[in-house]
Amino acid sequence: DCISLKSRLESNLFVIKDTYMERGCSSYVWVDGPKWEDAQANARRIGGNLATINDEEENKYLIDNFRERALSPNNIIEVDSLGVYNLFIGLKRGSGTGVKSRNAAGYYDGWVSGEKSDWRPPYWGPGGHGSDSDGNYTSISSHAPDGITPGGWNDFPSWQHDGVGVVEIPISGCEE
Repeated sequence: DCISLKSRLESNLFVIKDTYMERGCSSYVWVDGPKWEDAQANARRIGGNLATINDEEENKYLIDNFRERALSPNNIIEVDSLGVYNLFIGLKRGSGTGVKSRNAAGYYDGWVSGEKSDWRPPYWGPGGHGSDSDGNYTSISSHAPDGITPGGWNDFPSWQHDGVGVVEIPISGCEE
């Protein structure tokens, strides 16, 4: 049940307490970074991956949760050295798995979970791709301190941003 799953996940020191949530047949929890690769490694340690966003509704759900938790006065994400709050998601350029789509710079995007989601937000660059030519990783982000464009997707090179990751774990025995 969800209480035992929440307890099991939150027993890990790298899982951020009180971030557990469920939607459909997925459970979500936030994990420490500080880098995207660290967050994905922590996601794998608990049996998941950084979240794959399959549609507008899931995107809105995660963004609303990000705004509520990360941008509140007692936020649980620290602003990075560039003044940005980052909640890492599983879209990766290059060696990511799943459906890959080519952008104008010749790079390919895919989800680390291997899911075949080709959904991207409408503003996600020409043809639905991030616009940063060296941006290999993706987050839901907001600029501090005023929350400019809170909850927009950002693509960035691995060295550029720190944050935490949102992990998606399928709920065992659930069918949508």
